Amino acid sequence: MKTRKYTKRRRAEQESETRRRIVEAVYALHAEIGPARTTIKAIAERAGVERLTVYRHFADEGEIFAACGAHFQAEIPPPDPGAWGAIQDPAERLRAALLAFYGYYRRGEKMLAKVNRDAAELPALAAELAPFGRLVDAVREDLQARWEPGEGAG
Repeated sequence: MKTRKYTKRRRAEQESETRRRIVEAVYALHAEIGPARTTIKAIAERAGVERLTVYRHFADEGEIFAACGAHFQAEIPPPDPGAWGAIQDPAERLRAALLAFYGYYRRGEKMLAKVNRDAAELPALAAELAPFGRLVDAVREDLQARWEPGEGAG
């Protein structure tokens, strides 16, 4: 008798679709009311699933924040220092960096305002935001290093 190997393709597709709906629900709720006010119940209702399903896909809030952050970065990529990396003039380099960051903050304003507001009370969220903080620090240090002492003080 020949045995057929079971593949979880259809079920995996359904699980992937459910996870996508949950992440989109989290993303929308975080943008509307912020992470601190988003409940598992609200996520489940918005995604059209049971609360237990949310817990099956995400073991804790850190996993929820990571999935939401990945979704946000796919929608609104952070500024890329490579975009101004070849600019030698410090003022032009600063201008290019600021334009990139202003554009990023403008596009992500709704989400970023609430996420940054709530990060102080949610350690897992603060941990998720830390890499972006390190990017900002590195950009600032790079831009400052381009200026000679006393330059631009006129």
